Parts: sequence; C-alpha cells; structure tokens
Amino acid sequence: MATLKDKNVSLSDDSVEVDQRYAVQLDEGVKRVLHLSRLCYDETVEIECQMNLDPRKGREYIRVCYDETVEIECQMNLDPRKGREYIRGNIVLPNGIGRETKICVFVANKDMEQQALDAGADMVGSDDLLKAIGDGSILNEHKQYPFDVIIATPDQLRKMVPYGRQLGPKGLMPNAKLGTLTNNPIGAIQSAKKGQISIRMIDGGKGKGIIQGPIGKCSFGENKIKENILSLLKQLRDDLRPPGAKKQYFLKCILSSTQGRSYQISIDRNEPWVKQELD
Repeated sequence: MATLKDKNVSLSDDSVEVDQRYAVQLDEGVKRVLHLSRLCYDETVEIECQMNLDPRKGREYIRVCYDETVEIECQMNLDPRKGREYIRGNIVLPNGIGRETKICVFVANKDMEQQALDAGADMVGSDDLLKAIGDGSILNEHKQYPFDVIIATPDQLRKMVPYGRQLGPKGLMPNAKLGTLTNNPIGAIQSAKKGQISIRMIDGGKGKGIIQGPIGKCSFGENKIKENILSLLKQLRDDLRPPGAKKQYFLKCILSSTQGRSYQISIDRNEPWVKQELD
C-alpha cells in the first residue's frame, strides 16, 4: 500500500491510500495494451500473440476484425455529489479518437447554414428533423441517432426544449458549458471535428469520482496514444480542475482496449500527474 500525496502536502492533510502493487509505468501500460490487443497491426507482434494465453483464464486470444478503441478510466479524489468538486467539460485530443464526429447544427438563417456546412457540419436541423426526433422515426436499427453532436445558437434552443426528454439522456441537448450552445457555431464545429470529446464525472462510490473516455484506436501506435493520454491528463489537471479539488487529485488510472486486458498505471509526483513548477 502506498500513500500518494501531491507536491507540498503536509502530514496533517488527509490522503487516500492506493494499492499500487500491480501498477505499471505509463509507457509500459500503453505498450502492453497495444501489444495484447486482439487486433495487432504489426506482423511480428501478430505472430507473437497468436498463441498467447491469458494467464488468468487460460484460453487463447480470439482475433477480431475491427480496430479496437483504447479507453482510459481515472479515479479522482473528488466527490461528484458536491458542486465544487464536480467535473464536466470538453477535452481536445491532439490526434483525435479515430472516428469521424457527425454534427447536426441548428442556426438562424440560410447564410449561417451554408457557413456551417462549409465548416464541416454533416446536417442542418429543421422542424421536420425535430418531429422525427420526437416520434423516434430518425433512429436506426440500433436505436442510435445519425449524429453524435448537436450544436445550436441560443435563439434556436426554445424550439428544442420540448424534445429534451429524447435528447437529454443521450447527452445531445445543446449545453453552454460543453460549448454546444454558442453564438459561434463555426468555431464549435471546428473544435468538434479536431477530436474534441465531452467528459463528465460519475459517482464511483465512497465519495470518489470516475472519469472515462476513449483516447484513440489501437492502430494509432504507442506515440499517438501516449500523446493523447498526456494531453487528457494535463487538461484534467490544469483546465478542468474544480475549485473544491483536493491536493491529492488523481487516485488511479486504468488503460484498456475494447476486448483486451486492463492495466493500472502508476501515479507519482511527476508530470502529468502533478504540475512541476520551474525555478
């Protein structure tokens, strides 16, 4: 058991004990997740993994025919039930997440609609589209909408409110805190296309918050995956840090692929976990 404390924490401060006996360093964790992914792009790695057995289950890895997503889970020393410790916002990953974000935009006039389409929007919202959302006819066979994000200007929000019951649970209702309700829809579209992901903290029990999200595909390779991880952790640490955050900020970090094994990453007092002040 190791007691983790951020820089300049005194012995009188409360800290949480975290078991790091099975944790690996960040570089090693990324390497293992990609190496043991059931989709290996490197031919040498593929040969090595063909007869690789899972030591806990004793069975051969099954090959899959799709590019697995690499996901990260951070346990924070924050209580999501308290407003001063809650985290919700947007994070922009330098290499994206490996899939195209489909955007639906609601704007006031035809000129703005054309500008939005030129900026990369996939569809323009209309009254007919809202009716299709209301009766569910727009959903595909998997009960999914044909867009991932809705961006709207404030003057369009009034006509979308009646459909909050359909859009809200899916996280599609435009929100000023997430940048999807804005007077600058062109900038919001460009940010969403660059690899922006929306995160929010969920309750992990015992007053600890959990933040989960995708950070890329296995085909990205080690360098791009690591760049995305470092960018996400630094934005959590610096840009989205809530006013009621404790000095001991991160507790655990776990990396995994869609059908691969998960690894706990070691947390220490260095970057990116704790910001180092230069003398």
